[in-house]
Amino acid sequence: MKTRRNVVLMIAALTLAGIFAGTANAQQPVVRDAHFTLPFRAMWADTVLPPGDYTLSVDRLSGGSYPTYTVTFAGAGKKKTILALRPLGSRVGESSMLILESGGAMRYVRALYLPTVNLDLTFAVPKTRQTLVAEATEYIQSVPVSIAGQ
Repeated sequence: MKTRRNVVLMIAALTLAGIFAGTANAQQPVVRDAHFTLPFRAMWADTVLPPGDYTLSVDRLSGGSYPTYTVTFAGAGKKKTILALRPLGSRVGESSMLILESGGAMRYVRALYLPTVNLDLTFAVPKTRQTLVAEATEYIQSVPVSIAGQ
């Protein structure tokens, strides 16, 4: 009985190891070493980014008809990985850029558009933004993104 239980536990452990190894291999880099400079303070998901130079990378996490992406940015003492929600929809321009929404004193990263890799992603509005009443008329701004080798 004890031997049977050990065999079952061994099979379960090997199965989980295979699943985790497959998940790690499923991550596919889409963009590496892209750069952008924020001329102002902005919020991306739940992280406040001070003005400065940043790098970013994009990874595809899953295949299928609706892939999932993560965006990792680093700079000004910050590093964070954020899940992208859904395609933005219609194209917003011909060059790579971050799309920011402004409401009051803070700007919020809402989308990342990378036409060179045929990708446009949107990001969740921070919970604090959802509960605030806009202090001023909202407007859209863009920040150029340069991709290494392009």
